[in-house]
Formats: sequence, structure tokens, C-alpha cells
Amino acid sequence: MTRELYKKLAAGCGAIAIVATMGTTALAFDEVNWVWNADVITTVETSTIAITELAPTGLNQAENEQETRGNISSTSEVNAFSAAPDVNLTSPSLATDLGRIETSAQAMGNSASISSDVQINYDSSQIFGGVDPETFGTVTAESSALTITNAAVDTSATAVANNLTVDLDYATSDDAIAIGNNVQTAMADVTATSTADTVSIAGFTGLGALPDPVVSSSSTAVGNNFSVNVQQAEAPVVALLPI
Repeated sequence: MTRELYKKLAAGCGAIAIVATMGTTALAFDEVNWVWNADVITTVETSTIAITELAPTGLNQAENEQETRGNISSTSEVNAFSAAPDVNLTSPSLATDLGRIETSAQAMGNSASISSDVQINYDSSQIFGGVDPETFGTVTAESSALTITNAAVDTSATAVANNLTVDLDYATSDDAIAIGNNVQTAMADVTATSTADTVSIAGFTGLGALPDPVVSSSSTAVGNNFSVNVQQAEAPVVALLPI
């Protein structure tokens, strides 16, 4: 093979290679599927600052310390009461003419009440127990109405070891502040008993129309009782008089 023929053959192979390369087309994606897994942790921090500015017109500061030890009891009893209807009436007496017996007993170890119309700051401690600090005291209330004839009956008994009441009736919103500390300790057996027995009524009509029960008996026994009431005082009533 001569050098001239070799050159021609080489040139022809190069042209074929170029044609073959140019004849290849690129392929496009008709569908793509992606799978993506990720763990995400989100942290949110929020800070809030609230500032309230008040200008109280006054201040009521109170310190209450009470300690009672021993046994406290209260007893109230109404027994064998009788009231006969008016015998001169030809018809039964009205229920509004019916008499009423009220008997109540209250026994309390420690009790305090704090009231104000301006800001209150108070610190209170109440302790009730036996004479020996390691023993229990007793608070007992007993009320009874027995053998009652022709009279309505209302009997109640209340026994409380420790009681604290705080009332704030403020005139302006700047005084609507009550700040306090209250500690109550009761080592006691607290008992309240109310009894209404053998109550009979005859010769009266319309008893069902009475606003109150004909016979009422209630009892309440509480170890520690604490009440706080904050409310705006009612505005005074101004009456204009003619001149």
C-alpha cells in the first residue's frame, strides 16, 4: 500500500466516524421519581414581657397571728315548745300565722376578718390544736329542736377550726390589689350536729305556700376556711334636692 492510498483510507475512516457520531440523538426524561427522606427538628423560643403600672391611693397592711389550743364547744337546744292555733277561729289558721323557732350553735377556734377599700398586703398565721402540741383539739357545735308543736323549725350548727376572710372593695382600679400569705394549721376533730325531732303542726292551712321550709336542719364542719373577695365598690347614690 502506497503512502497516498493510506492517506485516502485514513481520511475515509475519519469521515465515517464523524458521521456516526453526529447521527446519535440525546434522550429526554418523560417521568422522574424522587424519594426524599428527611428528619426535621424545629425549635421555637418565645419571650413575653408585661409591664403594669398602677398608682394605689393607699395601702392597708395587716399582720394576723392566732394560736388556740384545747377544746371548744357550742350547744343550742329548744325542747318541748307548743303554740296552739286561735280556738276562736271557725276555719284553720293561715300558714302566715305560724310561729317559727330558730336555734343555732357556732363553735370556732380562730377567726379573723380583714377589709379595706385600698390595696391590701397581709400576712396571716392560724394554728389550732390540742393543749399538748402533739395531740388533737376538738371543735364541737350541737343544735337541736325537740318536741315542737305548731311552729316552724330552723336549726343549724357550724364548727370551724380556722377561718380567715379578706374583703377588698376598691373605688379605683389602681387599688384593685390584694397580696397576702396565709398559713392555716388544724390538728383537731371538728364536729357539727343539728337535730330536728318530733315536729308536729295541726290547725294551719297553706303550709306549702310558705317561702321557707317548715322544718330545716343543717350542719357544717370545716377544718380550715379561707375566703378572698375583690370587687369594685358601688358608686354612691347622689340625690338632688329641690331648692
